Amino acid sequence: MKNAINAIEKKYAKPSKSEHNMNIPFAAAALLLAVAFFAHLFVGTRETLSLKPDAENSTQQGTRNWMQAVCVFQLVSVDLLLLAATACLLAFTRIFDGMEAAAARFVAVYLGLWCTVWLIQLKMAGARGKNYFLLGQWILFLLCALLMLWGAY
Repeated sequence: MKNAINAIEKKYAKPSKSEHNMNIPFAAAALLLAVAFFAHLFVGTRETLSLKPDAENSTQQGTRNWMQAVCVFQLVSVDLLLLAATACLLAFTRIFDGMEAAAARFVAVYLGLWCTVWLIQLKMAGARGKNYFLLGQWILFLLCALLMLWGAY
C-alpha cells in the first residue's frame, strides 16, 4: 500500500524548478533554424526557380540539371525543418527523457559539418573576401551548433 501511495505522490508531485524551465540556447537555435527554414522555403525557392533555363537556349541536360538543383535545394528545407523541430523539442519538452545532451551534441556535430562543408564549397568555387559573408549561411550553422553545445551543458 505504501508503494502505491509513493507512486501516486511521485506521479502527481509538483515538477522541480529545472523541469519547468525552457532551455534558452535550444530555444534560440530553434528560432534561428525556423526563420532559416521559412526564408529557404519561400525566398530561396523563388530565387532558385528564377534560374530556370529559357526554352530557346536550353538543352535537355541543362533542364535536367536545373530540375535536380531545385529538388536538392528542397531537401535542405526538410533538414532545416527537422533541425528546428528537434531544437524546439529540446527547448520546451522532456521528450528525449535524459538524452537531451546527447541529442543536442548530435545536432551540433551535424550543423558543424554543414558549416565545414559550406566553407569548403565556397573555397572550391573560388569565393573571395566579402563573398564569404554574403554567402554566410555557414555563420548560421556555426551559431546554431554553438547554441546546441551550450544548451547541452
